[in-house]
Amino acid sequence: QGLNITVNADKTLYNFCQWQLKLNPGDDSHPNHHDVAILVTREDICSRANTPCSTLGVAHVAGMCQPDRSCSVNEDNGITLAHTITHELGH
Repeated sequence: QGLNITVNADKTLYNFCQWQLKLNPGDDSHPNHHDVAILVTREDICSRANTPCSTLGVAHVAGMCQPDRSCSVNEDNGITLAHTITHELGH
């Protein structure tokens, strides 16, 4: 099944983490294995009921060392995207 990106950042993070886990071979030596998955989207990941908010990225706290939680969702809003990704990777 495909990836479902919604206006709910937490749901999108859950969907993306599950999706990337299915695609990630468990063997570290596999050429398609990845340690971290980063989703960059131009979709507004935080606009419930047409009311925008300031969330630009989301990741699990203390999750980057766990295969099912080593993922982040980041809204592409230009040059500050690099800062957002760096911040989320710090989790």
